[in-house]
Amino acid sequence: MVSTTAIRRPFQERLGSGRRLALVAPGAATLIEMAPGECASIIDPEGGQSVLLAALAGAGNGSPAPLHFGGDEPPVSDAASIAGTLSDRQSKLLALRGRDLSVASCWALAPDGAGERVTLEASAAVTLIVAAPPGADGLASELEVAIDRAIGGNAPLLPDPLWDPVAEFVVDRRTARSYELAEGQFVQIVDIEGRQCSDFQAFPRRALDAGLERFIDTTVSRSMTRRIYPEPGLCDKFFDQDASPLVEVVQDSCGRHDTFGLACTQRIYEQMGYLGHVSCSENISREMEPRGVAPRAAWSAINFFFNTQVGHDGAILADESWSRPGDHVLMRAETDLVCVSTACPDDTSPINGWNPTDVLVRIYDGGAPLRKKVGFRMTPTSATALTRETGFHPRTSALTRHYRAAKDLWIPTGFGSGDVIEEYWATREAATIQDLSQISKIEITGPDAEALMDYASPRDITRLSVGQLTYSPMLRPPGDMVDDGTLFRLSPTGFRWMC
Repeated sequence: MVSTTAIRRPFQERLGSGRRLALVAPGAATLIEMAPGECASIIDPEGGQSVLLAALAGAGNGSPAPLHFGGDEPPVSDAASIAGTLSDRQSKLLALRGRDLSVASCWALAPDGAGERVTLEASAAVTLIVAAPPGADGLASELEVAIDRAIGGNAPLLPDPLWDPVAEFVVDRRTARSYELAEGQFVQIVDIEGRQCSDFQAFPRRALDAGLERFIDTTVSRSMTRRIYPEPGLCDKFFDQDASPLVEVVQDSCGRHDTFGLACTQRIYEQMGYLGHVSCSENISREMEPRGVAPRAAWSAINFFFNTQVGHDGAILADESWSRPGDHVLMRAETDLVCVSTACPDDTSPINGWNPTDVLVRIYDGGAPLRKKVGFRMTPTSATALTRETGFHPRTSALTRHYRAAKDLWIPTGFGSGDVIEEYWATREAATIQDLSQISKIEITGPDAEALMDYASPRDITRLSVGQLTYSPMLRPPGDMVDDGTLFRLSPTGFRWMC
């Protein structure tokens, strides 16, 4: 008897090769295009969040929505309730697609416990709107929507354009393609299938016309952005050998990239025994040689979606890409550029999931300034959260332009130009206010709160009086640390843990 076993990929088992995840921000809505046969699961991670659903079939002409629920159909709602959760851009996008929300099929789900809320399947193409409206107390929490591709479906899951592109093309797997950007234009590099690396290099046109080879230099870029030690992620801007800015990163939905290694080279494959294996460096040279750029055996590049880091021994480590279908990087050209993008050919290691796929490139004309956003994931299988502004941003942004991404929030790193000493003395001699929005605040209440905190902390919590606080780690049973933070005692049976 012969048994067959499905091939299991070691990364993102929860997602699978045909699953995509969407987030619904608290108090907002998300538009999702579903193809025939696709299934969606709406998940309330925290519990207690109500859900509004709307579905529009075809051109939104009022025909019944082709949705089938996994259980009992939820109570019917009205379009007006969900319309209030849409942004102006979402409303305009629906209009451009010929969708009339007033004739949508709508449902409302009451708050429930944490976990999966409802599953549904589309029997035809449908626009699904999922909203997380605020409750009677004005509060709301985040929702997740997991969409599973129809069995046997192989069509790429392309994300919607950010706005109308002026050019769009696919870089076929294992190849490269060169193109031009005018100053102020945007380029979006999209990982179509997920877990696919794409090397990027840019050359200032004025230098090329003068017979000079200038291009993105990752060492200069790290020095100019004050992050000289290599780490995963992207710099805010990338510079050439003359320290001239070439591109600015505007959005990054993945958050894990290589900005210190080379594009893959023929030598790398030869050392592993793969003689004659094509490399990104060869592909870059082949594309740029007709433009007057001399071939190189190894090209410096921004290696998008390449999950690498430097170990404690200084060695560069690589693991499977964190990128998912539709993850992208959006950059703005700081000058006229000639660019080249690759779809990495590496099928010898986990960086492309052992399966190189295509990469999508979209070019947009400049428009209104876009908000910077960076993707944050607590773990490889967590849903992506794009950085957002805190409630204090209107005030802090009037005082500084220096911010960093802390989890999924933009937090100021300082005020003024180099006035760190002034800030220090203000803290010592007067008072300062710090934006701690990114710090987790956990309330522990009840008759056993003290016993729990005393068990989890190596400090003697029974000696902590009401109104006092202590700095302490929190430990797992073997003694290893979960996190460190500050524990406040607010009452005999109430604590607040900030970590």
